[in-house]
Amino acid sequence: MCSPTLMISAFSQGLKMMSSRQQNRAAINQANEQNRIAKLNRVRKQTSEDFKILQIRKRELTKIGEVKKRGRIARAQALARAETVGGVSVDRLIHNFFRQEGEYKSQVLNNLDAEVFAAQQNKEAYRLNQEAQSKAIPHDNFLPTFAASATAFAGNYFDWKTDQTALEVAKRKSSYYGWNL
Repeated sequence: MCSPTLMISAFSQGLKMMSSRQQNRAAINQANEQNRIAKLNRVRKQTSEDFKILQIRKRELTKIGEVKKRGRIARAQALARAETVGGVSVDRLIHNFFRQEGEYKSQVLNNLDAEVFAAQQNKEAYRLNQEAQSKAIPHDNFLPTFAASATAFAGNYFDWKTDQTALEVAKRKSSYYGWNL
């Protein structure tokens, strides 16, 4: 027959094992949720960065278009005014318009490239930040929890068995000497 002490010990160890497994599952769920939030945060920031670059690109290309339009108008006006005058000076004036337009366009595109590079660096920082905010997901390993509970129960069983053996030895001694225990 099984002792109530052993039954309580077995029940207690079983509850500890179940509690440990539930805590482990809760830690896994919490880590997964934190990782999901970190990823969503990174995606949101990267989307915002992409939108910002798109807006800057549109603005800069609009500037380039305006400069081209004003350049065509200025060249047309210069040619119209210089209709009667010809020669090298008019050609130089037209080439100067093209040069200034090209320099401005180059400057705008260089600024755009710098913005794109900064956005890429920001995206990398967002990725690193996601990694820093992410948690390692603990393993759901049943064996160590079971082994700890089984070892604790075995210790309780051997303590109980030792007490039972000592009680039996005491009873035998008492019956041998005629004592009543």
